[in-house]
Amino acid sequence: MKNKLIILILLCLFWSCSSDDDNNRAYANFIGDWFVYSIVINGQEQNLNNCDRENVFYIYDDGTFEEVGIFTDINGNCQTDYVDFGVWDSLGNDRYALIYDPDFNGFIFEVIVRVENESFSITYDDFSVWSYGKE
Repeated sequence: MKNKLIILILLCLFWSCSSDDDNNRAYANFIGDWFVYSIVINGQEQNLNNCDRENVFYIYDDGTFEEVGIFTDINGNCQTDYVDFGVWDSLGNDRYALIYDPDFNGFIFEVIVRVENESFSITYDDFSVWSYGKE
């Protein structure tokens, strides 16, 4: 009876550790710094300048993210436009939910992204598509 109990405990430990390792490997392709490489507005590819390419998502392994929006000022310098924070969750099959912290009106914005070929895209307002890739 003792042997069966020990085997059962070992199997449970092995199964739980294996699951964590699999999850960590699955998330590994999502965690990191994702920079804009393409912006399409109303079906038209936009010419990106250096500041556009600095728009970034920082995806952290603790389940949080940070999005930094950059714009070009009138002198041609890159300036931070906004910094948004939130949490992310794996939905399986390389799909992730990005859930932003509430805005000043209490609105919570959530998007679902799918990582394909080391990139993901977000569609804003049904006409603007921003694509991100790792550098």
